[in-house]
Amino acid sequence: NWQANLPYIIRGFLLVFEGATLELEPGARVEFYDNYSGLEVQGTLKATDNVFTSFQEEPYPGSWDKISFKETSKGSVLDNIVVQYGGCGYGKPCSPNMAGIRVENSSVDIKNSVFEKNQYAGVALINSSSVIDNCQFIDNNKGWTLTNFMNVILDTVSTISSTSNGYELTNGSFCNSYSNASV
Repeated sequence: NWQANLPYIIRGFLLVFEGATLELEPGARVEFYDNYSGLEVQGTLKATDNVFTSFQEEPYPGSWDKISFKETSKGSVLDNIVVQYGGCGYGKPCSPNMAGIRVENSSVDIKNSVFEKNQYAGVALINSSSVIDNCQFIDNNKGWTLTNFMNVILDTVSTISSTSNGYELTNGSFCNSYSNASV
């Protein structure tokens, strides 16, 4: 477990191995050193009341890479988190698949969270059946992107403030229709 009220600075990529769990206590702050830094989750990430942001004194969208959930990731829950200034793509120019959080061939429960000032999207779901509930997307190029998604649950999703395109949907289906959404 990562303790509360401490900053954790990640330089490079931190890997949560398949079968392992990284649990952040409420108040733990994760800062990514540069655009070659990120977090890859092959196991489980449990985060409640945490901030994922840039280590830079003057951060900008794309200051760090992303939090990536891979196919072997199971049972991850993100509740009341803030993800800001991510989405660089390992030092490469911005692409449509970049986001503060990228979930590919896996699913994650994301609730009560804020995604702001990420370079391309706050959240990108690719071949995913994740839950996005009561989340805000602020000042991202796109709030969220969904590609080849199945049974995604969107509920009370808000896309607000200077987001040039609210969302992008490509080839998928929802478990429910989302409610109270504004884009």
